[in-house]
Amino acid sequence: MLRARGKITVTGEKTGEDICFYVADNGIGMDEEELEALRKTIDMPGSEQSAGFGLANVNKRIKLDYGSQYGLEIQSKKGDGTRIMIKIPARIAETDS
Repeated sequence: MLRARGKITVTGEKTGEDICFYVADNGIGMDEEELEALRKTIDMPGSEQSAGFGLANVNKRIKLDYGSQYGLEIQSKKGDGTRIMIKIPARIAETDS
């Protein structure tokens, strides 16, 4: 197990009109079958899944607020960790003056 030496990195960048946040770990990762099952789960919010429930809710809310081109994208490789991209539109916050 990697518990004691695990590392999570959070970064972000503005790309054109979008902002992408990246959350990556150096954990055990997932094989293609596990990764595909998780991707399907986050695209089915509200179903009776247990794994990926929080990710599914976040993905759903981002898509509802900003459109289907936004949301989460997950990449993982067994033995090489997992990386999640969170993509939202770049907007200037309105302030009350």
